[in-house]
Amino acid sequence: MKMSCVNSDDLKSRAQALRAAGNTPKQIARVLGIPRSKAVSLMHSGDSPRPDRGTSPEKPLIGCWVTRAVEQRLDHRGPATGLDRR
Repeated sequence: MKMSCVNSDDLKSRAQALRAAGNTPKQIARVLGIPRSKAVSLMHSGDSPRPDRGTSPEKPLIGCWVTRAVEQRLDHRGPATGLDRR
């Protein structure tokens, strides 16, 4: 493992900039040449929020499979439409 000859303030600012750009702690450690644990502590030592990954749209439900045991415990009101009765 290579050690960096950079002061801690510079290392901290570089780690926070890399995190803001969306890099993981492991990627940051590799770029800076420091242990992953050190990269994590540098990121958490200041006001460096996690990168905004955006919200993923809700995925539609494409199916639901129910076992016979569970089906017997369900309270069916009306015809059992849509249940696979194989």
